[in-house]
Amino acid sequence: CSGLSLNGTGWRLPTQKELFSLVDRTQTTGPLIDRSAFPGTTSDSFWSSTLVAGSPSQAWYVEFQGGVQITAYPGDPVSSNHYVRCVR
Repeated sequence: CSGLSLNGTGWRLPTQKELFSLVDRTQTTGPLIDRSAFPGTTSDSFWSSTLVAGSPSQAWYVEFQGGVQITAYPGDPVSSNHYVRCVR
C-alpha cells in the first residue's frame, strides 16, 4: 500500500479493527461490505496490518464472505495470498 499514489500518498494496510469496521451486517449475501462505497469487492479474505502476538511472521485477516459469520482470523503467514484494502 505504501507505494500507491492514487490521489496522493500516505496509503497503508488497515489495522484489524479498522478493517473489521467495514463489515456491513445488513447485507444478506457476500461480500458483506457497503457495495456502493466499495464496488467490485470480492467475498474473500483481506489482510490487516495487525501481527499475531508472539508470531511476527503471521498477521490477522478479515473474511467478507457471505452466509457465514464475519470473523477476523489469525495465523496465516504474511507470505500467504489474500486481498488488500488500502486506507490512509
